[in-house]
Amino acid sequence: MKIAILTDTPPMLLGDQGEYCGRGWIDSFICHLARIKGIQIYVLYNSRTEKQVIQRNNVYYVPVRNSLTFSVKALNVIPRLLGFWERKNDIQKYIDIIEAISPDVIHIFGTEWIGIRLLQYSYRNILVHIQGFVSIWQSYQYVYSKGSRSELIYKSLQTIKSSLFGMSLMHQYSAMKNAGIREVSCFKERAYFAGRTSFDRQIIQDANSDSHYFHIDELLRSAFYTADPWNSHINNDALDLVSTLSDRVYKGLDLIIEVCKILDKEITFKIVWHIAGISEQSDTWKLFRGNTRFKNIRLIAEGVVQEKSLISLLQNCDAYVHPSRIENSPNSLCEAQILGVPVIARNTGGISSLVANGETGVLFNNMFQLIEIIESLHMQTQMFAQLGKQGRECALIRHNADKIISDTLKAYKYIIADL
Repeated sequence: MKIAILTDTPPMLLGDQGEYCGRGWIDSFICHLARIKGIQIYVLYNSRTEKQVIQRNNVYYVPVRNSLTFSVKALNVIPRLLGFWERKNDIQKYIDIIEAISPDVIHIFGTEWIGIRLLQYSYRNILVHIQGFVSIWQSYQYVYSKGSRSELIYKSLQTIKSSLFGMSLMHQYSAMKNAGIREVSCFKERAYFAGRTSFDRQIIQDANSDSHYFHIDELLRSAFYTADPWNSHINNDALDLVSTLSDRVYKGLDLIIEVCKILDKEITFKIVWHIAGISEQSDTWKLFRGNTRFKNIRLIAEGVVQEKSLISLLQNCDAYVHPSRIENSPNSLCEAQILGVPVIARNTGGISSLVANGETGVLFNNMFQLIEIIESLHMQTQMFAQLGKQGRECALIRHNADKIISDTLKAYKYIIADL
């Protein structure tokens, strides 16, 4: 069986991702799939530079040069400033390679990038693996609407640096809007989709009732399976919290800051809150964090955190908090869960498919509920420790590699037989 796997980011094992630490779970999936006898894999990935095809065992890593990037890094700002977000000849590059390979199944990871355009061509052997949805930002107009707090965000992020480099919120908004339009138009095409939440299943079914949906869970980065599990050490004097976010305004940094403002006036214990994925130099951090000073709370912008360091942070924290307003199935939450860390998450999107409230974690709907949960965390040690234990048991089943590969192969065989 010949499989073409398409991904927007370079495989981490090739060392092409720079500081970016996400999507290592795709590498994990590829490594496990490659162990199956009779499987030949071609990984087509979006590359910013000219690269050679690399073969490792029965996996071929095929770079596809993005025509909107340049060898001189400084020139990459030009397409962003001019509002160029995709070029038709880029999808043609993927088509040419696929035609040469002639795979039995084309497995696309993610709907946020140009690879999803393949659905608009004549291929009937495509399996789209749902990660998140760009188009759902339209349901959260407050992020960009006028006359709201977000208008301040919109204006405040127009710093000289972010504007000159095409990274301001205005540019982010434009890119998301266009990607969302592309995503919605492609969902109208009949295809096969894979996901793991009731949320993404419903979105796919609403977009196209003729599409076929497979429930396939995701592997995590291999180190999280072998790391020592979390060991309860919650105490009454201090709490150590961890969140993994990005600079996107809907990821919840503003919620964390507002929660801390209220908590700082109420608590008699100390809190250290580690924010992985955001640096103190980011515009989002500067906007929300500002010059606010706390007496009992210390916020630490950890920046990009490498795998081993993130595991250490999670092993030594008291709880993982996921505050995102828009979400489907974050592996950052799952990584905390599989270590046995008590998980506290906003009840949005597909989160309830990953966290059963009061059984494998705690869900909240607003910042006042989150405040109550954090205040009770240091008093109800055993309860949260039990939630972490039960969350780990659930995560170990959900992310079982053998079952995920088996489910994937069943989907492949179904697609091939259905052609």
